[in-house]
Amino acid sequence: MRSYLRHQSDLELSAPLRARALQLPEGNQNPRTAALAAQMRAAAASDMDYATAVLRLFRQEPFYYTLTPPALGDESIDEFMFTTREGFCGHYAGIFVYMMREAGIPARVVVGYQGGEYNPYEDYTLVYQYNAHAWAEVWFEGRAGCASIPRRRWRLSASPWGSSLSSPISRVSWRTPASR
Repeated sequence: MRSYLRHQSDLELSAPLRARALQLPEGNQNPRTAALAAQMRAAAASDMDYATAVLRLFRQEPFYYTLTPPALGDESIDEFMFTTREGFCGHYAGIFVYMMREAGIPARVVVGYQGGEYNPYEDYTLVYQYNAHAWAEVWFEGRAGCASIPRRRWRLSASPWGSSLSSPISRVSWRTPASR
């Protein structure tokens, strides 16, 4: 298995991909989160500052990672953000993407597997269901980034959607091809 963490995709998002990455749920029924996103975006100097502020919200407010979250109703995003505050990576990634899209920033949820157990004697990696993971990718013009939740806290990692991003969540730094 090979990973190409420094892979560079096109730095422009095509119109069909942009439309899909900005699409909000039909009959959007999460007015409190939409209002929070608008308020936070208005207070941020840039899209990157806004994304950082949303990640900071998850880190500093009392949100809890659990594999057995309570059931959510029709206003599932509002219920999570303002009532239950309990969920797993799919919840956090989905809500982060929702908040990016509410602010007009293209984003998507990606699902796959994180990690595995390498067997050096037989040269293979076992990947289990508990290695399943979801994360969010965000598109900024000329650069892209990835926000990932490794079980208990947010961290940032490389994005196959664009240029690489690296740093702990407390300090977000984006690298473009020119800064490599």
